[in-house]
Amino acid sequence: MTTRHRQRADEILRYARKLDTYVIDAVNAIDDNLSGWPTSTPGANPGTAPVTIGELDPETPVMGVVNRLEGLPADPVADDMAKLNDHMRKAEHHVRVAAIIAMKYAVPRLDRTTIAKRLAASDASSWCTNHLRHGMQEPRREGGTECQWCADFKVQWKTDAPAKVLDFRSRGVRLDAVKIRRMIGEARQEAQAAKRAARDERAAAS
Repeated sequence: MTTRHRQRADEILRYARKLDTYVIDAVNAIDDNLSGWPTSTPGANPGTAPVTIGELDPETPVMGVVNRLEGLPADPVADDMAKLNDHMRKAEHHVRVAAIIAMKYAVPRLDRTTIAKRLAASDASSWCTNHLRHGMQEPRREGGTECQWCADFKVQWKTDAPAKVLDFRSRGVRLDAVKIRRMIGEARQEAQAAKRAARDERAAAS
């Protein structure tokens, strides 16, 4: 069953591409023939006035053309135009309904929890990882995980920008090299102290 549905979907797509390629040229050609009918179209009824494409409603069934021409036999070109409109209308409807049914079962249902998780993941992927580490938000640079400022800071100072440095920068305070070195040193001391505290806590619990 899966193979048959795959083949049918491929066939629909193949003909849809052909239709997309040729439909405009075809409609223009039909329009030219209808505008010149009955004199320029072989087999046309000379007693019937010309019909333009604007008079052929896409929602009008094939047999509606006969009624529009006051009961006279439909011209072959007008008949083809009506058939084209009718089949395109039906194809659009049926493919749309089939797609809706397929999506109903193929796409997981999104509840509030799922949506919240996706938004959080999407949101987190937009911000600089170093800023997020310290509870701040700064857009990432294109193609990177950090903002340009943090990336440049790491290149210059061989370490991530500490929270204090980011805080001063966010408030527009300019820092000289001496202050930055001091803040980097303080951040390292705090990190080492936190590691020792965690190690001592694990040792006490064992």
